[in-house]
Parts: sequence; structure tokens; C-alpha cells
Amino acid sequence: MFTAEGKYNVTITQVIFAEPKFETVPNAFDVCVEVQSKDDPAVKDWWRGEWSTKLGVGNVSDKMQWELTLSTLQRCGFQGEDLSTLPAQLVGKGTTATVKSSTSNGRTFYNVRYLGDSDFSPAAINPAEALRRASMIVGGAPQQAAPVQAAPAAAQVQSPFPTASGPAPF
Repeated sequence: MFTAEGKYNVTITQVIFAEPKFETVPNAFDVCVEVQSKDDPAVKDWWRGEWSTKLGVGNVSDKMQWELTLSTLQRCGFQGEDLSTLPAQLVGKGTTATVKSSTSNGRTFYNVRYLGDSDFSPAAINPAEALRRASMIVGGAPQQAAPVQAAPAAAQVQSPFPTASGPAPF
């Protein structure tokens, strides 16, 4: 079992099909993939992918759970759609596992949330880049920083972001 959040290099050690952990729609099942840390072979855990007609949520609300699971399996090296070949295709393959924590009843659990290189985490940009992009969206070309001068007491700087006094100008 993993004991910290992070992205780990893993080897797929087992693939099985199981009764669904959460979903109760007819004919649903889970595709379960056991992974083992390449750095510490004693560390193993399971990823579960739902195979059902239930729709995803959020950014993937236009896809069914089976489509999301298939996409994950394909990122791990699965080819085609014949699930009977899944264990033969994936066992022994290397991939990544993204582990996230959750807390329940005062206990912290670490679960394999994503397999493959895509974990849907945001790609961070630095604050200066965000400000540059915001000024391009709101007011055209970014302005170069002018030399700092003492501003008159009545002068105020216009922010491109919403404030309590009113909406942003976009």
C-alpha cells in the first residue's frame, strides 16, 4: 500500500474483473489493475475502473464510465477493445500511478487515483505568466512596468480582476 501522495513508476502485476464497488446499474463491473512500485516492490495497490453506462462528471460528463476506463487502459498500453486480452496485454508493463490521499473517520487513506501519464492535474504556470495572459485577455498588449513613482493620493490602479466594487471589464 502506498503511504504518500505522488506519481510513482509502477509495474502492472495483475488485471482482474470484479463486482462494482460503487455502481449498481445493470451489467456494471470494475476493471481492477494491481500495480507495484518499481522503487519498492513491497508497495502494491489496486486501481479500479468502472465499466458501466453511467456518465462521468465535470469535464468528462459527455463520456460514459466505460469510455473513461478504456481510455486509461489504452494509456497503459492496451490495444483494441477485446477485454479478454487485457491481462495478457498489460501484466508486466510499466506505467505511472498517481496516488491521492483522502480522510475518513479521522484516518488518512492513499489510493491509486490515476494510471498512465494523464492524471488530469492542472499544468501550473507562474503568477507573472498568469498576469501577462490576463492583461492580454482584458486589455490588449501587456504594459511594461514603468519606473516606480509616488502616485498622487487620489490615483488608483485599475485591476483586470473583479473587485467588491464591481465586475471586471470583460
